[in-house]
Amino acid sequence: MSGKLIAFEGLDGTGKTTQIQILEKRLRDRGIPCMSTCEPRFFRPLILNHNFDPSVDLLLFGADRALHVERVIRPALEQGLIVLCDRYAASTIAYQCFGHGLPIQHCFALNKIACRGIYPSLSIWLDSQHAHKSGDRFEQQPSDFFRRVHNGYRYLEFRDLKFVGVVAGDIEITANAIAQIVEDALEE
Repeated sequence: MSGKLIAFEGLDGTGKTTQIQILEKRLRDRGIPCMSTCEPRFFRPLILNHNFDPSVDLLLFGADRALHVERVIRPALEQGLIVLCDRYAASTIAYQCFGHGLPIQHCFALNKIACRGIYPSLSIWLDSQHAHKSGDRFEQQPSDFFRRVHNGYRYLEFRDLKFVGVVAGDIEITANAIAQIVEDALEE
């Protein structure tokens, strides 16, 4: 496959969607074929609007990711596109394992099945300890939940060289930092 998957990770409200839009425009302006997508994609209303046990959430996110890879991500990568994904496998580890306390080996095993061999060439973690609280049930969790999720992302940053933390702050400064990281990664 000639395309690359770049995942954007982080707590809700850290600016992932905004940064993806900025990066997508920058890449297109440079003539680099790209597209953006998000997770959950296929089961989004079901996942976000119903209160399930964390183990059910884990399975739903896995099923959603498997479909996402099969129907959207793999075909785009095969066409040579840069795919910018708002959340991917790291969110499962951070939220379900660290946030909800599910066994980490279950999350890794599910991701192995759901990702179907497609892993990010680069994951950008927008590092902020402040989650935006509104909207769906995940955003309504208590502060200690988000502290645990943040620790999950920090764990992943130390574990994987392709998982890069960027402090979420001023939109333009953050966008410039991300652009440099992505440019370096695309040159490799």
